[in-house]
Amino acid sequence: MRTSGASAALRLAYSQNGTKPVAFLDETHNVDPAHRPSYYVMVAVVVQSREMSALRSDLVNRAGASYLHTTEALRTELGRERTVELLQHLGDPAGSELCALRHESTVDPMDKNGEAARARCLRRLLEYLSQPGIHGDGVDLFVLERRRNQGEVVLDGKTKAQSLSEGKTGPSARLMQVAPGEEQLLWLPDLVCSASRQVVARGDRASFDEVGHITTLI
Repeated sequence: MRTSGASAALRLAYSQNGTKPVAFLDETHNVDPAHRPSYYVMVAVVVQSREMSALRSDLVNRAGASYLHTTEALRTELGRERTVELLQHLGDPAGSELCALRHESTVDPMDKNGEAARARCLRRLLEYLSQPGIHGDGVDLFVLERRRNQGEVVLDGKTKAQSLSEGKTGPSARLMQVAPGEEQLLWLPDLVCSASRQVVARGDRASFDEVGHITTLI
């Protein structure tokens, strides 16, 4: 991670989170009614705290860079090869990472910016992952890619607050938003989102099949 203010805040959050797993989230969507199909997909990749440092280093080494955006990488042959390698690494049966994926298969044309669909996806992931179960005592810390403006950040906070008020999300759940360059582990949901987009938009499962066995659709 870069030594920025956001990274310092994230390091503190990791310290406070202790040995509990962390969920890294990203999304992909099409909400333009002129282009079908419409969809909103949000992915969470759960990483055990003890694995985070080594996994981060592995990602940087395998990508050959300190920054990765899958959409950009897929524009070159080398980028496509590395994307497949990274998905295979994430899906390695010897690994401990898990994915949860929420897919809104249609987006209301009135939901012009996809915020309502995003709220449903985010809430479902928060509720699923914060509960005790296959994730041990549940996930408390959720790290998302930073949104474009503070108003959007507030909307995500309201989504969490509503679920919390209804007792459906754990009381310790915490959202943090940082740039992918500040936390390379955000590459993981970006990779899965890219693979999911290929399934939804083109019916191409080749990339998603690399991680399908560690992914739960909720």
